[in-house]
Amino acid sequence: MAMAQGQPQQQEIHDAWTHLLGWASLVGTFLAGGATAFLAVLGVDVSLVAATGVLSGFISFFYSIQAWWGRMSRQDKAENAAQQAAAQQAAAHQPVAQQVAAQPQGVGDKLPGVVTTGAGLAVTVQGVVLGFIFAFFKEGSMTLTVKVAVTSLAFGVAVGLLLVNVASISIPGRRTRKFASLLFTIAMWTFTYGLTCLVSSVM
Repeated sequence: MAMAQGQPQQQEIHDAWTHLLGWASLVGTFLAGGATAFLAVLGVDVSLVAATGVLSGFISFFYSIQAWWGRMSRQDKAENAAQQAAAQQAAAHQPVAQQVAAQPQGVGDKLPGVVTTGAGLAVTVQGVVLGFIFAFFKEGSMTLTVKVAVTSLAFGVAVGLLLVNVASISIPGRRTRKFASLLFTIAMWTFTYGLTCLVSSVM
């Protein structure tokens, strides 16, 4: 009966929400690559073209790591399920009080705090970088690349604050976890792009 109940759940995870981050990474890679070619044709500052190209490569690299991590995670979950089944069989003859005490805290209970902390850290770091930009660059001395960096970092702060807001409500299941992961990924893309633009402009 346990296998019969687990089989529909295994099929349920292969839907649009599961592949949301992969599709976003694919679209982001093509958009960044197309923007790199478009900026190169327009003849804009080389630093901006280079930073946009680096963003395209970073998105591709990040998605590759995500796919690799997902494969390892599925293997770990299969091993954990086997170990949990063995532990349940061993605990079947224990008293009820010991079985309740042995149950660990669910990951879903800790996840909102973890996501909120990570998003808050992303907002803080991008805010600090923005402060440094406005401290060392006067308005008249900002090149196009620096202005793009400021815009990217500011957008990342906004996305990070949005993630803090939704994560503080609840992350009850798979769909909210995927959406939180997407928001955090976008915030990391904007931070990387803004930082790359800033480094390119001062080199």
